[in-house]
Amino acid sequence: MPRKRARAWEQETPPAKKTGALRSLRNALVTALILLLIAYITGLAIGRTDGFRSIVADRLSRTLGMPVKLDRVSLSPTFNMTLRELETEGASLPGRAGLRVQRIGIEWRWRDLLRRGRVGIDRLNVEKPVVVFARGDDGAWIPEPLAPLADFLARHLQVAQPAEPPRAPSSANAPASDSAARKTTTAGARFDLKGLDTAVSVRRGEMSWWFDANIPQASIEGITLHATPLSVPGRQMTHVLVNVKRASSLNGPAFRELTLELLEAGDQQILLRFTADHQQ
Repeated sequence: MPRKRARAWEQETPPAKKTGALRSLRNALVTALILLLIAYITGLAIGRTDGFRSIVADRLSRTLGMPVKLDRVSLSPTFNMTLRELETEGASLPGRAGLRVQRIGIEWRWRDLLRRGRVGIDRLNVEKPVVVFARGDDGAWIPEPLAPLADFLARHLQVAQPAEPPRAPSSANAPASDSAARKTTTAGARFDLKGLDTAVSVRRGEMSWWFDANIPQASIEGITLHATPLSVPGRQMTHVLVNVKRASSLNGPAFRELTLELLEAGDQQILLRFTADHQQ
């Protein structure tokens, strides 16, 4: 009897499961999204802590050259920052140099991170700032970082600033070169709008200059300022609009309802409008 030949069954190879690169890529993306979400939530939470508020206050203290207190700091979902009730030490005392601000809003320009390697400020909104200037031991106006802005407003609004008082003699322990450098820096400071890339808005501001007296020697009240960057072919300009309720000085006339409008074109300033009511 012939032996049956066993038939060799060929088993087809099953298709390879797609568990390689695609699954690894998907897992990596999911992990990255989870980490980004955790970082995002953590960043928003950190923005509400006292430690973050202290960091911001310390940074402002170094910028202004005087201790700064903040009531609250908050971050929006896009990480825009809001500072509330900023006050420098002793600012509430009459005639004491300092700064008080009800609210500061900072809106970031994130596209600068790709272009310049750092985040830029797209818009700066300042609500109800009160700046009091007083002379320091070396005769410079304090707060010194804000003195160029005060000079810009007083000069263009035709407000007579207080006369220069006698400068205190330099300390014997201070090097002469350091004293000279400080005076040169202060005298040469200028509020420069050239190349400004941040829109600035100031509302309900006040500014005053004090000497050793019970009343301010000069003051500007009800300040509303808008500085808007403009881009035209081949030139960067800044449009400035300033409205002031009242400006007065013991060394000059007083004005009401001042309006100043100008274009800062870098090498020149173009006056567009200036109106004011003279007050006797």
